[in-house]
Amino acid sequence: MTPTILVIDPDDTHRSHFKTVLAGIGMAGDFYETPEQLPPGVDIATYAAAVIDLDRTNRFRELLKNWHKNSKTLRLIGLSRETFHPDLGDIIDRYLFACMKKPVESEELALLLKNITRRDCVGTPGETIHE
Repeated sequence: MTPTILVIDPDDTHRSHFKTVLAGIGMAGDFYETPEQLPPGVDIATYAAAVIDLDRTNRFRELLKNWHKNSKTLRLIGLSRETFHPDLGDIIDRYLFACMKKPVESEELALLLKNITRRDCVGTPGETIHE
C-alpha cells in the first residue's frame, strides 16, 4: 500500500512543491489549505504523516493534540520560517516528530518521508528509545 501524507499549508507554491516531492518518491498526498477543509469524519490514522505550517498553528493547537491522541503512529511534521517558537513549546515537545525550516529542501523532505514510512521504523511519536 502506498503511504499517504497529509499536507495542510495555505501556500499554493508550498503545496505544489510537496506534490512534486511526493510524486518523485512514489507517495500519495492529500492537500488542503486549512484543517477545516478536511472531510468530516476523516480518519487521521490512515495517514503515515501530516505536514502542517507551524506559523499558523496557534489556531491548530487543539487539533494537533487530538490527532496525536487518536493516532499514536501519525508522524506530525511542522514547517516554519522561524527557528524559535516559545509559544509553541508544548506542541513541539510533545507532538511533533520533526520540524523543518521553510523553504523546505526537496532532498531533505524526501529523505525524511522515506525514513518515516519505512516498515522497520521503530517507536511512536513522543516515545523515548533507549539503546
